Amino acid sequence: NLNPTYIVVEYESNDKGDEKTSYGGRAAFKPNDKTEIGVSHIHEGNVGNKGTLNGVDATYNYDDKTKIRAEFANSNRDINNTKNDGDAWLVEATRQDEKTNAKVYAREQQEGFGLGQQAGGESGTRKMGVDGSYKLDDNTQLQGEAYRQETLTSGAERKVAEGKVQWQKDALTASGGVRVAEDTDGVGKTLSSKQVTAGVGYALLEKKLLLRADAEVGVGGSESSDFPNRLKLGADYKLNQTTTLFAEHELAQGDNIKANTTRVGMRTTPWQGAAMTAALGNEIQQDSERLYAALGLTQKWQINEHWQADAGLDRSQTIKNKAGQLNSNVPLASGGGLNGIGGDTSDFTAVSLGAHYNDKSWSANSRIEVRNSDTDDKVNLLAGVQRNLDGGRSVAAGFTYSDVNGVLQDNTKFDGRLSAAYRPNDVAWIWLDRLDYIDEKTNDALSNLHSKKLVNNFNANYKPNRRTQLALQYGAKYVLDSIDGTDFTGYTDLLGAELRYDISSKWDVGVHGSMLHSWNGGQRDYAVGTSLGYNLMENTWVSVGYNVKGFADDDFSGAEYRVKGLYFNVRVKFDQDTLGLNKPKNANALELK
Repeated sequence: NLNPTYIVVEYESNDKGDEKTSYGGRAAFKPNDKTEIGVSHIHEGNVGNKGTLNGVDATYNYDDKTKIRAEFANSNRDINNTKNDGDAWLVEATRQDEKTNAKVYAREQQEGFGLGQQAGGESGTRKMGVDGSYKLDDNTQLQGEAYRQETLTSGAERKVAEGKVQWQKDALTASGGVRVAEDTDGVGKTLSSKQVTAGVGYALLEKKLLLRADAEVGVGGSESSDFPNRLKLGADYKLNQTTTLFAEHELAQGDNIKANTTRVGMRTTPWQGAAMTAALGNEIQQDSERLYAALGLTQKWQINEHWQADAGLDRSQTIKNKAGQLNSNVPLASGGGLNGIGGDTSDFTAVSLGAHYNDKSWSANSRIEVRNSDTDDKVNLLAGVQRNLDGGRSVAAGFTYSDVNGVLQDNTKFDGRLSAAYRPNDVAWIWLDRLDYIDEKTNDALSNLHSKKLVNNFNANYKPNRRTQLALQYGAKYVLDSIDGTDFTGYTDLLGAELRYDISSKWDVGVHGSMLHSWNGGQRDYAVGTSLGYNLMENTWVSVGYNVKGFADDDFSGAEYRVKGLYFNVRVKFDQDTLGLNKPKNANALELK
């Protein structure tokens, strides 16, 4: 009955003798049909950031509807010679059937636990509670939650108990309930909120427009900064089956906090199981939106066959904030921090606008983001255009610009790019060339830095036959740095080649070598290695290799695989065929709106 599974994530090292290795694995087995036991080990060995995490977990399926799970883990971490270590554990039982969905849990995460991936709001806390829902009939549902959370570092704790009834019929949804919350800080001061909650929603225009209102009103004081008197008014309009416009305004007023927040934006579900939000709810969500843009998954409103657009507005204003938070790692539930105090996010106003055009020959995109807050002002601009020529040729141009004026530091960065590609079908040679001009300025109280770089990357690929291909790269970089008025210049180039041979339809083997040359200093670094590749599935290729010599340079694409030591590489191709976009609509095609 043993069913072990091992997963190796990564192994990496450099050529300077410093430890720079990261790897991880997990083994699990089932002693019987109901029980699964697993162990995990993760090691992170980057220079200046080393750590190890070990964990054990067990799951017991009491029946088809009830599950019990337990986990324990320990970690130790060294960040620039600062030691951090801690434990974390979890015990929970869940029950889910046609009418009931319930969970009982207890968990703890010490402040020094983890390798940097844990949620900050749970760091240094212990929490025990129960939550669930019960379906009375097709229209009515009972919901409840009760928990006690303790902050381990300060001794502060929070106790919350709430319950509500939710009713829905046709276009009308209504709910009502009660909540009791009590916060005790580290010196014994108690703040309590006793509230009555109510909400209503009504759908109009064949359920395309939803009007909603929610209220939380204190009946015995609203002292807790996270549970003030709150009124929220909102409207949602469904543009199509995947995209919804929304707008909402919240008024919050308690004994120790007063704030109002406005949000306008879009939510979209591009395919089943995925959801994206256009609103900039806080700085973290704003960064997430930029991450989606980098992955090509930004939410879009389809104006017509060629044009798409998106827009967002978010404003947060804290008018009064006299009480600190129970846990400083968790932002305030209403408003931001007053002048950066009392929360990780400050009061701000953020606006974003984007537009995209696409036809058979041309594609273009542009985006602007502006964010003004108590701590800094930010502007991000992005624009790009691509022209597809005949014979598999294409050219593109674009730029990104960011400007940050902060309390402690100012930073401005411009990256302009020109590129050309030649990749027709059924030819032996294809190539790609990209030229970047990067200009970055950083000013603070101690230094004034100005860096200019001109970087060119040329890549070519030659296939003399179906089994053999040769890849060539030449990169050139000229740098002009100015540090507190003193100029430094340098020219560096990269010459690389890789030869691969298909052993079979699934397996291939390759050898590669490259040289990084700094002309001013006369320094040369070399990388030499070999690798074994495997075609895991269509459009997915993995390889494992080893470099006997290596180096790294962030400005030359692909240099991250030239470090010394063992490495693991995964390449996945995404295009219209991969996502099924070229299938006929009557064949249940996946459509991105």
